[in-house]
Amino acid sequence: MYKTLFSFIIILSSLSSSAQWTHKYFVDEFGDKTEDSYIVSTCTGTFSNSATSNSKLSVDCMVEIEDSVPRIRFNLFEYGNRMVKDFGGQNIVVKIKLSDGTIESFKLYGNGQYATLGVDNSIKLIEILKRESKPLKVYIERYDDYSESKYNFTLSPIGFTNAVNKLYRIDKAKNG
Repeated sequence: MYKTLFSFIIILSSLSSSAQWTHKYFVDEFGDKTEDSYIVSTCTGTFSNSATSNSKLSVDCMVEIEDSVPRIRFNLFEYGNRMVKDFGGQNIVVKIKLSDGTIESFKLYGNGQYATLGVDNSIKLIEILKRESKPLKVYIERYDDYSESKYNFTLSPIGFTNAVNKLYRIDKAKNG
């Protein structure tokens, strides 16, 4: 009996620690939780530009759904804690390498503090994350006539399907 209970606890703790996607709520200007929610996975990797090579990178990959319309955005943190805030006016491309070696390319749109996928590409990436079971390699390049930055990180699909399905259920309940 104790052996079975102990095994069950070990399995539960490994499942919770492997869930890479966390459900959170947006907050208002007072710091209070709103009814609008999102899921997020924090990833690590490296970035390079004219000033540095292979420096520490942290990325928040966020999925939000409003009126059944999904949006995926990437918040990039150079050196692990300095949020990239100058996405305006740059070309931004993301390439994602799937477990079978296939590479999917998407255009990202800059919106001040983050880069976002359009609706069709958000839907496509959601389907990829639901389908994949191994981590995806992600490469983001942003450039203009004067500069170029490259970001590499790994995005885990573990726990994604349950998290995004919960997000859709919450949106449907909120909007009828």
